[in-house]
Amino acid sequence: MPLKGANLGNAKSLNRRVAFESIFRHGPISRNEVAERTQLTPQTVSNIVSELMPYGLIIEKSLHTGKKGKPAREYSIDREGALIVGLHIDQHRIIGRLANVVGESLSEFRIELENQDPDYAEAQAENVINALFESRPDLRKRLLGVGVAMPGVFKNGVFVSGNSLTMKNWKGYPLSDSLSKRTGLPVFVENDATTAAIGEGLFGAAKNIQSFIYFYFGLGLGGGLMINGAHYSGAHNRSAEIGHIIVEPGGRQCPCGNKGCLERYVSLFSAYQAIKQTDIEYSSVSEQEVLDAFIAKDRHLMAWKDNAVQHLCTAINILQNVFDPEKVFLGGLLPDPLLKDLVREAQERLAETRSSIREPNGFELEFVSGDITLGAAALPLSTLLNPSTTQHNGLGYVRPTERESLYNLLTQY
Repeated sequence: MPLKGANLGNAKSLNRRVAFESIFRHGPISRNEVAERTQLTPQTVSNIVSELMPYGLIIEKSLHTGKKGKPAREYSIDREGALIVGLHIDQHRIIGRLANVVGESLSEFRIELENQDPDYAEAQAENVINALFESRPDLRKRLLGVGVAMPGVFKNGVFVSGNSLTMKNWKGYPLSDSLSKRTGLPVFVENDATTAAIGEGLFGAAKNIQSFIYFYFGLGLGGGLMINGAHYSGAHNRSAEIGHIIVEPGGRQCPCGNKGCLERYVSLFSAYQAIKQTDIEYSSVSEQEVLDAFIAKDRHLMAWKDNAVQHLCTAINILQNVFDPEKVFLGGLLPDPLLKDLVREAQERLAETRSSIREPNGFELEFVSGDITLGAAALPLSTLLNPSTTQHNGLGYVRPTERESLYNLLTQY
């Protein structure tokens, strides 16, 4: 796609987003401080804040400094204003979360799925959204948008590809468009690993980090890549397919068609398969059984862990040398105690083999126990916070509904 110039409309939208990001990340903050950080004029900052305040994003307070003249104004994010919803849809369940725009959870609801029929799952997703507002239906009018995290690859909210053994019915399904029409809300759909990275960057341990890689342990192994504060989606929206780095040429067969992919040795599925010592179905994987085996120091799982650390370090070393991230985060469905142990051993091994071209202590692994539903809820906000002139930045953009929303205001070009 060719680069586009910033006409007046683009510049105005970009200015809104940069000013909002400054307040989001640094508030409470004065008008002059926002202007200094963004290189906007104080008057422009005031105009942007005046536009955003009615939508429940920003509040303004007057500070009495004791000096003569008008009191200084200080801006911060409105915790009682706009709301966001995040949904996590996987092979077995839908989990929903209602939160405010600083990531504070207000309610949670989950539904177990009987099958993977997309129409059925979408209807259940609508039920989850409705259930989140059951005790406070008045809050719905403050909803900014809905983010959906799912395993698979998406383009403009359409399921392009995924694990053919678990999500085969979803291919070609336009989830963002369809769920938007069903609910009357802006809907954003993204891969679960990418979502986890975006959420960690907005609300979690990476909120002050510009460049990092996120390893997401689902049934397989996915990844999210953040560069200079923005998610990098790649030319075909397939960046950070970490699980398909080949770490053992000619090794175990992967559903992707290759042999020796990382996720065949490092994932929730591979851990469970090691415990069972036989071929298993994806649908049979139990996180609780993996946790129980780790607590019992099951010898098959311990052998899996030792092998997993070796392959994990190989992949991290490759990515470290290619992208030079500030940190690598590891999270997801693998039970926390097991994942913490995996991170600790990998950190020790990487420290022993660190190249002399690396700065001492210039690279870290970190375990995160993030909530992917909160990451999903971050999807609408992440588009607002990324100062880009692309319309959807790789996220599943849905055509605006008749209901005017804050998202429409901030992304009109």
